[in-house]
Amino acid sequence: MNKIENLLVIIGRTYFVCICAFLVVWILTWAFHFAADTSEKPPFTLYSAFIDDFAMFKNGDSGKHYYDAHANEYTEAQFYEMLPTFYSKQLIVKEKLPDTLYGRPVSAKFIQNENFTFKTAPVAVNKRVIALYPLMESMSGSVDLEMPTDVFRITNNNIEFVDMATNSVNEAKSDLFTKTFVQKGFAFPAHIISGNPTTKKEYDNGYLITDSNDKLFHLKMQRGRPYLRPIELPKGIVPKHIFVTEFRNQRSLAFISDTENRFWVLDAKNYEFQKADLPDFNPETDGMMIIGNFHDWTVSISSGDQLRYFALSTDDLHCLKSYEVPAKEPTKLQRVSNILLPIQLKFLSGLDGDVWPRVVVMGEY
Repeated sequence: MNKIENLLVIIGRTYFVCICAFLVVWILTWAFHFAADTSEKPPFTLYSAFIDDFAMFKNGDSGKHYYDAHANEYTEAQFYEMLPTFYSKQLIVKEKLPDTLYGRPVSAKFIQNENFTFKTAPVAVNKRVIALYPLMESMSGSVDLEMPTDVFRITNNNIEFVDMATNSVNEAKSDLFTKTFVQKGFAFPAHIISGNPTTKKEYDNGYLITDSNDKLFHLKMQRGRPYLRPIELPKGIVPKHIFVTEFRNQRSLAFISDTENRFWVLDAKNYEFQKADLPDFNPETDGMMIIGNFHDWTVSISSGDQLRYFALSTDDLHCLKSYEVPAKEPTKLQRVSNILLPIQLKFLSGLDGDVWPRVVVMGEY
């Protein structure tokens, strides 16, 4: 018994020492990162066709600062006029909105209709989801969208609609939609299901779904009936992440990144694919923001400490201009922390919303 007791004491003490060491490394990692954090919000940046450069704005200790990628400075009025589609409301108030932009007549309504913003981040892409999806009525005839009383899920052999109040399967509706899926050649189960299940939008375009063979389908419900259309994929494209857009101008149906990290735009009218002239983009590790208008898009791609901007033509998505924000040199305190703590411990990551121990080597964060 004495040997067993001694062994248990040794195990207990070893466990206690390991826990203490674990906590010390975690606390020191947090403390060094907190003390060495010199991160600041990057300046607001948009491409301006008037100067063929990226216009930037930031608030500093001396007030607002307007400049471009080549360090040319501007007044606030000049900055607004360089970005007439983004600052159209301010220009309307000052009665300075042009009647013609980039060679075409424009109005405030037209500009606002064509403007859009898109944003995605790894933490949103990598988060865990519950595979239950509300399918709204796309042709209700009502101005306001309404959430349905049921949700659907796609199993290994059918699509099921579950009533949320009773937690029971609507057999008739499920059979109706499953029959349509089979007729259209859908191979169960689904690989990707992507949509925007919210009423805070002007219209509903349903879901884009890939089946077990990576074939793409567009699913909607119209007047209670299923609408399922197969979408032909160009040769070599295998969708990996799909973002249904539902922008006001209704030009695009979705943004799609494929298994080769290429970025595609799916046209809403003819279901054609158009490749954006961008470098590799992986939504699982990279963030993206697009601010678009009828003439050009400003695309920012962030990957770790790297931040790049690209200006794309709205018509054919070719790259007009690019700019990479210069990387900052690590501070002296950051270098010291990397030397003192070559192996660091964190519980959170900017790539997902999970909380669990993560070992970081040589201060990479």
